[in-house]
Amino acid sequence: MFIETIDKYASGRVCLYSFCFSMSVYLLIVLYSIPLVSGYAQEMMLFDMLPTGYTYDYAVSLLSQLGTEGRGLYLSLQLPLDLVYPLSFGISHAWIICWLLGKAGTTSRLASYACLLPVAGCLLDYSENIAIFSMLTSYPGITESDVQLSSTFTIFKSFFVTITYVVICGLLVLTTARKMRAKKN
Repeated sequence: MFIETIDKYASGRVCLYSFCFSMSVYLLIVLYSIPLVSGYAQEMMLFDMLPTGYTYDYAVSLLSQLGTEGRGLYLSLQLPLDLVYPLSFGISHAWIICWLLGKAGTTSRLASYACLLPVAGCLLDYSENIAIFSMLTSYPGITESDVQLSSTFTIFKSFFVTITYVVICGLLVLTTARKMRAKKN
């Protein structure tokens, strides 16, 4: 049902507008909230920016380095923005994949499941955010299992986001090749 709904609304205009909205939120995060929060972390990267995960020692060190003000800013600025972005990413990129599948002439039911890749990234991003929220609010009482769970969500989110972009690039190549073949005929 989800794939059919996404397919129903997937048009070039919808893809463009939703992508622009999603990237606007992303740019707000990357250019505003992350630098602001990172200012408290000195040279350390925030959890969201570590696609290969992090250790317990790193998490404790980061949370300590952020201090009360930095952790408060993470909670009040970064995480609220990161509640909007995953949904906008998941929907816009599902639309893009669905639309490109149509443009590439791919009608396989199996291929249409590629639309679920950004949705998986979205759900994992929310899971990561919940885990980070938990660490921020329970610090200094975080456990190794808290960090391991959060880090695992970060790694899998990064994987699904990367695969989403690989699929989009592949579909762009297929679509371009199809258009070039059509021009030759």
